[in-house]
Amino acid sequence: IDMPLSETTGKRGGIHNSLTRLLIKPSHLAGGYAQMSFAFNYLGPTGNQRDEVTVVRRRSQEVTY
Repeated sequence: IDMPLSETTGKRGGIHNSLTRLLIKPSHLAGGYAQMSFAFNYLGPTGNQRDEVTVVRRRSQEVTY
């Protein structure tokens, strides 16, 4: 598997088939259907998932496996 080690933790990322490590906020698990919010003709992310931010940065070290 060509999954490089993380700079911060020294571990490989990913779960099952994903490329990144999965971090779940506890508020995502609250309620009956935590991953969905229902309104008339709408099925999508709940309000607490809309504030997600992704930060992409350049590695400061050589890539090690």
